[in-house]
Amino acid sequence: MLLDANSDINSKIWRYIDFPKYVDMLLKKCLFFSRLRNFDDPYEGRPTDYDIEMEEKGMEWLESIWGKNWRLITGDATPERRKFFEKMWEESVANCWHRNEYESAMLWKLYSNDNHGVVIQSTIGKLDKSLESSHVIMAVRYLDYKKENAVYGKENLVTSRQLFAKRKSFEHEQEIRVAIPHNLHSDGKRVLNLSPEKKGEYVSVDLDILIEKVYVNPFSEDWFLDVVKSITKEYLPNKEVERSKLYSLK
Repeated sequence: MLLDANSDINSKIWRYIDFPKYVDMLLKKCLFFSRLRNFDDPYEGRPTDYDIEMEEKGMEWLESIWGKNWRLITGDATPERRKFFEKMWEESVANCWHRNEYESAMLWKLYSNDNHGVVIQSTIGKLDKSLESSHVIMAVRYLDYKKENAVYGKENLVTSRQLFAKRKSFEHEQEIRVAIPHNLHSDGKRVLNLSPEKKGEYVSVDLDILIEKVYVNPFSEDWFLDVVKSITKEYLPNKEVERSKLYSLK
C-alpha cells in the first residue's frame, strides 16, 4: 500500500457502478481491475509532455558536458525508459473510487444508466484491508500535461507514479485509485500475468470488510430497491441497502 501524505485512511470513498457490475462483484467476490490502456482518456497513466521535454533537455545537458560522443561512454537509456513507461501503461491495472464526504450528483448521472445504478460506500483504509492481492493506493494527481510531470518527482524516477496521473479536465472526479503495476512482485513472484487479449484482472476482495453501506439511485423505483436489497441480503446479509436521499427534503 502506498498513500500520499494528504490521504487519510478514514476518508470516505464511493464506487459508482451499474447494477450488472454490482451483481458480478457479489457473485465473484472480486473487484475488476481494468487495464489502463482501456480507459477512455488515452493520456491517462502515461508520461506527460513535460516529462518527455525534461528528459530530452537532460540528454542535451549531458551532451553539452561530455560532447556528442557521450552516448558511447554511458549508453543512452532513453529508448528503454520509454519502452518501460509504455509497458507500465499497457499492462498495469486499476480500480477507481471517488473520494468525498458526500455523494456526488454528477457521478450518479454519469454512472447510473436509467436510474439503475448502485454506489458502494467505504473508506480508504477498508479498501486497503479488504484486498487480498499486493497493490498500491494513491490519490490521483490532476496535472497540466504541458507544465507538470507524472513520472519524475522529488524521489527522481518513481516507477508506478505515472499510473496515478490525469489531466486537469477530470479534476471533478477526485479519484482514489488502487492499482497493480505490471512490475509489482509479492513473495518473489510477479503479481500480474495478463495475456495480451485480457481487458483486466479480477482481484479477490473481502466484501464484508470493504462495504460499509449500499445506496441505489435517488430516482430509482421501489421494485429496483427491492431487487438490490434481495440480492445483497443473499450474499451480504448484514449490509444495509437504501435509496439515496440526495434529492430528499428530509
